[in-house]
Amino acid sequence: MRWLRFTGMVVLVAFAIFGAARLAWGLLPSGPSCVTSSQAEIWTPDRAYKATLSKKDCNMSESIFYSVRVDAVSPRAGRPKWFTIRNIDTDEYPENPPQLAWAAARQLEITMPTRTLRGTVTEHVGDDLVVARVFAATKPDAFPNYP
Repeated sequence: MRWLRFTGMVVLVAFAIFGAARLAWGLLPSGPSCVTSSQAEIWTPDRAYKATLSKKDCNMSESIFYSVRVDAVSPRAGRPKWFTIRNIDTDEYPENPPQLAWAAARQLEITMPTRTLRGTVTEHVGDDLVVARVFAATKPDAFPNYP
């Protein structure tokens, strides 16, 4: 009788652990309740690079994640094709998704609306690609600035 009680407790604990893990996995961006879709696609004027904005919608729009993938479409002779992915961080989802624009032939600007953060972070990727993340504050005076 004791072994039956012990086996029952082990089974209950195993089901509790499995249920908690399944719930946690479902809430992650890579979980089964996420749907990824392409939102925008823009090319450089010479069609050497393509930038794609992707939206990952998880748990029926409870969590939304954006990322940008930049593909080198016509690399130089002897070099393989490559791509880079940048995850986008903002606090204005889902009302204001990020905007993509080629500011120059090899400079991608990703404009991300935020509540209070303002500025630009520039990153050199590969030989000739520059990715600039522009944080555009929608409410820059939300926090008091003390002298």
